[in-house]
Amino acid sequence: MDRKLSLAFLWHMHQPLYKDPLTGEYALPWVRLHAVKSYFDMASLLEDFPQIRANFNLVPSLLMQILDYQRDGIEARDAFLRHTRVPATELNEQEKVFLLRHFFKGYWETMIRPYPRYWALLERRGLDLKQVNLKTVSTRFFPQDYRDLQVLFNLAWFGFRARQKWPLIEELLAKGQGYSEADKELVLRCQQEVLQQVLLVYGQAASRGQAELSVSPFYHPILPLVYDTEIARRCMPQAPLPQRFSYPEDALAQIQRAVTLYEKIFGERPRGMWPSEGSVCPEVIPLQRAAGLSWIATDEGILWNSLAPEERKRELLYQPHWASYPPERIAIVFRERELSDRLSFTYGRLPAREAVADFCRRLEEIRHAFADPLVCVILDGENPWEYYPGNGQEYLRHLYERLSQEPTVETVRLGDHLSAHPPQNELRRLFSGSWINSNYEVWIGFSEDNQGWNYLGRTRQWLAEQLLTKKYSSEQIQRAWEGIYAAEGSDWFWWYGPHFFTEDYQEFDRLFRRHLMSVYLALGEEIPRFLQFPIHPEKRVETIVPPVGLMTPTLDGQVTDYYEWQDAGRYSIGASPPGGSGESPLLSAVYYGFDLSHLYLRLDPHPRGGLAETEGLVVQVRLRSQDRSCHLSFVPDPSIREIAVYQDEGSEGASPQVISEALAQGKVIELCVPFTCLDLAPNNLVEFCVIIEYGSLELERYPQQGYLSFIVPEETFEGIMWRV
Repeated sequence: MDRKLSLAFLWHMHQPLYKDPLTGEYALPWVRLHAVKSYFDMASLLEDFPQIRANFNLVPSLLMQILDYQRDGIEARDAFLRHTRVPATELNEQEKVFLLRHFFKGYWETMIRPYPRYWALLERRGLDLKQVNLKTVSTRFFPQDYRDLQVLFNLAWFGFRARQKWPLIEELLAKGQGYSEADKELVLRCQQEVLQQVLLVYGQAASRGQAELSVSPFYHPILPLVYDTEIARRCMPQAPLPQRFSYPEDALAQIQRAVTLYEKIFGERPRGMWPSEGSVCPEVIPLQRAAGLSWIATDEGILWNSLAPEERKRELLYQPHWASYPPERIAIVFRERELSDRLSFTYGRLPAREAVADFCRRLEEIRHAFADPLVCVILDGENPWEYYPGNGQEYLRHLYERLSQEPTVETVRLGDHLSAHPPQNELRRLFSGSWINSNYEVWIGFSEDNQGWNYLGRTRQWLAEQLLTKKYSSEQIQRAWEGIYAAEGSDWFWWYGPHFFTEDYQEFDRLFRRHLMSVYLALGEEIPRFLQFPIHPEKRVETIVPPVGLMTPTLDGQVTDYYEWQDAGRYSIGASPPGGSGESPLLSAVYYGFDLSHLYLRLDPHPRGGLAETEGLVVQVRLRSQDRSCHLSFVPDPSIREIAVYQDEGSEGASPQVISEALAQGKVIELCVPFTCLDLAPNNLVEFCVIIEYGSLELERYPQQGYLSFIVPEETFEGIMWRV
């Protein structure tokens, strides 16, 4: 008899937490729209293929949001839903601009181009938003155009199963244009009816024995980093890390809360977990076992890094293993990267039958090469299908039909398979990392990521201190913890740093900070100033002009006359950063100049920045030259006239040099420091930046990237400048 291959599909279903904790409104609509699309498609499709078994990993914060929409219906507070419901004849300019900016979001080739009217509206709006003035364009659209846009945006997001089960959706799509307000209400009614069925079809698939449902930690945090950010040093030894964040009890709470919600919805406890982003470390294993979990999954890169080079045999990828943190151990399986990535990124560009044939051929090669292999294909259950024609319907149908007829391939539920075939191998050590590059660099190590962790850590520490006072109600405490747990989610850190970009990056930044704000508000306390500052900086309009001559200003905190700083270098910021978050920088300009013996700096507070009014701020000027570095430090307070100079190298614990009468703070801030105090000599190239901190948190940096620079002048400086 031919030996069989066991195939485990694990479809991971996840969306960030889009609900604003301060307003209760969903800032982005993707839970609602993915729910009527791939979330419904993927579970419902199993009804047509009773031989197929599949695994679905449902993130609890996604389940919570779906329940929210099911409960509130079309009355749910959703910014996109609210803009859909406004009658087209009553739209104001701001609402029209919102529709034109946001209602073409989706993969154009599969979600807009197939509908001629929708595509025509997009072309009229303009394909490149950078080249479009939406206020001007909005005047060229008529009420019928806006109504068609409202309807088509929502219609295009219905998946193929919803279209099959609700014929009205197909009828409205066939109409194509000229929609009425009544048509719009029908679309929203169908949307709500599908939403009501989403969790039901998953429960039914599990009850039939076709699906196993697993979970991730509640708010999708990177558990090893919540447990202890220092764990990142194992896979990222050279990375700069934030101040240590270490709360194993939070990691446990994220797991236990996930299991509790799952049990409440589906009536039983889950057996398995896809840790958020496949992030694992040994220390978390006892927490997973304490919650009753029997298996976890991650990427094959973790397996290879867990083994010595001589142990890395391909056959081990297709076997379950035990991962342990004595005395506990848990079964672990590994994502087959090639096949999973082909479904995610390649097969959508191929004809469906060709793609399925390629997939099955690769399975056959594995079956022939290895004894009784377990192949784990693990990927997003919603995002890839946007890039497939028809939301992947043709591909998935061909795939399931072919697998149903394959006598040598058996699709399995992971819990069932591991019960029947428990691991025979034990990893001596489980490598700490995630499915992406086998490390955590997407979520920690870059300045924005680290700033986010510092914001989170400061708020978490503050909450712990407040709870010691025992003056808050249990309801207040519960709301405060909710803000912490939500802010521990991975999605905020996903969009910080250089790895990924979204047009909505400012929205994610805002939501992250508002979850932290909610911690303070839950206890009736004032929101600290640092949370008002975006972590993801605006792209500023910045101008840099170099110094042109020697100068010796009067240190009085005033612009004494027009010519006082005329020869200085200047770094200035445009009055209104493009993109418009409404946040004003703390400074509007930095002037820098010198005579032969002193460095002079002038900092101009932004009139709306609140520099002088904000307690707890510290200004640092960080300078470096060749192999030396130092920094100046002072508090922005008009009564303070002295500056502290710290030498950064080899002076840990050393007292700073304090320079008296070196600072004047008034309308502007002026300071002077002798070059000798900075250990600088003529012709030294000096680079510097100005940083404003709150506690240990970096709020703003000038310039945002890189450094300002100058050369320490010598006697001939002005003569050289005149010749130039």
